[in-house]
Amino acid sequence: MKRFALIFLTAAFLAPAVYAQNGVSVDVTTRASLNYSDDALNFSAEYLAVDLVGYVSDNFAVAVRQNLNQPIMYNNVFAATDWAFFTWIWKEKFELSAGKIVTAYGSSEVNSNTWDVFQFSRNAFVMDYYVPGINFGYRFTDNDYFQLQLTRSPFAYESNSGLKAVNLCWRGVRERWKPVVSVNLFEIAKGAFESNIAMSNNIKLGDFDINADIVLRSRLGRFDFIDDFTVLGEGVWSASDKLKVTAKMIYERNGSFEQDRLVPSGFSGFNVGAGAYYYPMNNFRVHALAFLNRGVPFVSVGATWSLKIL
Repeated sequence: MKRFALIFLTAAFLAPAVYAQNGVSVDVTTRASLNYSDDALNFSAEYLAVDLVGYVSDNFAVAVRQNLNQPIMYNNVFAATDWAFFTWIWKEKFELSAGKIVTAYGSSEVNSNTWDVFQFSRNAFVMDYYVPGINFGYRFTDNDYFQLQLTRSPFAYESNSGLKAVNLCWRGVRERWKPVVSVNLFEIAKGAFESNIAMSNNIKLGDFDINADIVLRSRLGRFDFIDDFTVLGEGVWSASDKLKVTAKMIYERNGSFEQDRLVPSGFSGFNVGAGAYYYPMNNFRVHALAFLNRGVPFVSVGATWSLKIL
């Protein structure tokens, strides 16, 4: 009851101001799946999210994503909130955002809607990339956007909530190529830092949509990058307006960095899979996918549905 009361009060506070402006949108998305893994079959209602995006004024925007299928904790009222932030826009070039934001990170998984990702890499699954912070953004051209973020560390938990992070990111848009490159400094313990260099590439070639990612990790002051990394390749073929066929491969390794919080020391393994998406309607998707994660099979059959309210 408290969860829905908080959601109602938040919506009641934001909606009148936002609705008065052009460009407001409210969407609801849910995904449910029948999954088989570890010799167990289970049904999971995985996502039920509400997105609100709109303008309070010509240069002041608000964005909120609330997960209705997750509990709100008494000591963390934003536990079920992916993001909730205000953005001030100046001369269509400079942006200043504050609130709970998304870590600027060069990963196609982090930069996708969670319900569009099946079988996350450990690198993206372990990281809590929805964090409180400030984002400074500057659009040098229509196709080049730079970000500097000062945030809480993705590894800041109740016992060490004061840990910080600094993120620098470039997002580009070219005719067939959309790169995202980031350099991230995450505090993993008081005075100890992990540095990440991450790059994702989205490439469109005719009916093919390709994602190619690489993430290099190291302890600050050392050069563990060559032995601690994640590589990801994913391809989607649009066979028709309604059918898409997909394949995905992830390889992760950590041979030397003992303090790595994303991929544990000594870990090495592949996660490979393939499947298909079918769209009987534009806002309704049926999926059937199978993966082999370090020899452990995972099969998922389910559906994703989106509804635009405003």
